[in-house]
Amino acid sequence: MSKNQKLLDKLRSNPSNIRWTELEKLLISLGYVLKQGKGSRVKFLHPDYGLISLHTPHPGPIVDTGAIKDVITKLQENGIEL
Repeated sequence: MSKNQKLLDKLRSNPSNIRWTELEKLLISLGYVLKQGKGSRVKFLHPDYGLISLHTPHPGPIVDTGAIKDVITKLQENGIEL
């Protein structure tokens, strides 16, 4: 099983335990480009699927479950199987 598939499985099965670095790697591997915004705002832009806008977690590395649900919804809308 590839690292990307493991991250997709983790995203699907345990969204309350996703680290920012894992989410960033996954989105980049799916073709998204990281665009740093102001402050903690980060945008991931895909040429075909559009934009995912998130806040980087702070002070800890774990991404908010609400943000994970938004990412899952956006990926599913774009036909990415989770």
